[in-house]
Order: sequence, then C-alpha cells, then structure tokens
Amino acid sequence: MSVYVETVILDNAVMDAVLLYLAVRLSGGRIRVWRIAVGAAIGTAFAVITPFINLSGALSLALKLSVGGLMVAVAAGHKRLRQYALSLSYFLLLTFGSGGALLAIGYLINGSFCAKKGTFLFFPTQNLPVAAIIFGGSAAAVLFFKLIFGARKRANLKPFKRTVALFDGAESVYLDGFIDTGNTLYDGVTLKPVCLIGKSVADSLKRRGVIACRGQRYLRCATATGEGKIAVFEIDRLVIYSGEERHIIDNAIMGVSPSDLVGTDVIVHSALVMGEQ
Repeated sequence: MSVYVETVILDNAVMDAVLLYLAVRLSGGRIRVWRIAVGAAIGTAFAVITPFINLSGALSLALKLSVGGLMVAVAAGHKRLRQYALSLSYFLLLTFGSGGALLAIGYLINGSFCAKKGTFLFFPTQNLPVAAIIFGGSAAAVLFFKLIFGARKRANLKPFKRTVALFDGAESVYLDGFIDTGNTLYDGVTLKPVCLIGKSVADSLKRRGVIACRGQRYLRCATATGEGKIAVFEIDRLVIYSGEERHIIDNAIMGVSPSDLVGTDVIVHSALVMGEQ
C-alpha cells in the first residue's frame, strides 16, 4: 500500500506542476515557482485522499472541478476573472488532452494502462509511471518550441542588427547596434535624431577616454520607469554599417540610456538609416 501512495504522490506532483505551469504560461500569466508548487501540492493531497471518499459520479466530478479551480487560482494568482477563466480553461484542456494522448501512445506501442495505479505496463516486468511519460514529453515539447521560437526570433531580428563605429577625437570603437523604430528621440537643441548607448558601455567608454561627451546636456524623455532625463552629447562621427554600405553621420548625437540595453550596445535611430538625416 505504501508503494501505491508514493506512486500517487510522485505522479500527481509532477503531472500537476507541469499542467499548471503550461496553463499559466499559455494564458500569459507570470510564472511563480512557489505558486506552482503549492497548487501542485493541493492536487497531490486531493489525489491521496480521493480513494477514501465515496461520492456519486456527479458529486465526484463537481469536487474534482472545484479542486482544479482552486489549484489554478493558487498557481496563477490572477486578479482578473477573465484571465483566471482562461488559465482554468487551458488547465482543463491540457488535463483531458494529456490523458487521452497517454492512452493513445500506450496502445500504439502495445502497452497496457492500469487506471488504479496510474502506470503503463510497457514490458512484462516493468511499470512506467504516468508522471515520467508526461514529464519527459513536456520537457521535449518545451525544448522543441524554445528552439523553434528562438530561431524565428533571431531570424526576425537579424535585419535590424548593425555594426556601428564611434569616432571622437583620435579615438574610435566598434559596437553592436540595433535599429529600433520605436526610438523617436530628437535633440531639442540641434533637432537631430538621438542614438542611445547602454549605461555600462557608456561608462566604460568615458573611463577609457573614447568619448569626450562634448556639449553634454540633458534631454527630458519618457523612460521605462516614467518621465526622466538622459545625458546627450556630440561625437565627431557615427558610422553605421549595412553590408557593403556605410551610413556616415558627422556630429552625431548620442544619449546614455538610464540602464543597460538588452542584446546590444547601441540603439540606432531609424531615421539615420532611412535617409531622413
């Protein structure tokens, strides 16, 4: 009997955690590991006491749906009813869908399913827990989608990546640039487009004397954390490389981002590449 209880705990803990994670992720919710763990623990505890509860079919179904709703509420932590309903819908679809898929896979490979123990018998003397199948399948699916979406994301971003060179006085440096159509900053004094340098990169260039920050002043703009000011200054020349072409901007205006940039050193103003300046 102890082996059966341990199997139920292991199977349900893994299954519930995977299903809750996928439901919250698909509904666009924020993943919190501790919430997923608590939600899975609720489902596991219910699975352990279920054999000792004797209810009719309708009452049993109602109780299971109620527990599932509680699990999703805890795991997702949504404050809006609509988003909670979406997470719950995904959870129920994944639960029923994974159950049907497991049965189909088991029968395709001539395995037999033991509903009481929740295991598949693949070999004459070896039982494979349902949790192992779901966990392995889910891990493979997540890895597959990450590889596919990662490749698509890199392909979509590639046309916007550029190598840029900053020339100031006798110094120069080559950096990674990214053309951002969302960058609409213009200097209020010269009316020129402003390219942004990540904070750590700008600090390093200043310490090394690569940029002199000529004519530094502050430009008010909207940042990710609200209204703020950024330091802007001129450099002698900015060169943007586009394959064999070079876009040369004399007396370019650079600004220092309040924080480090993700995946690039410099955000290039699209106007500089589109020939508007």
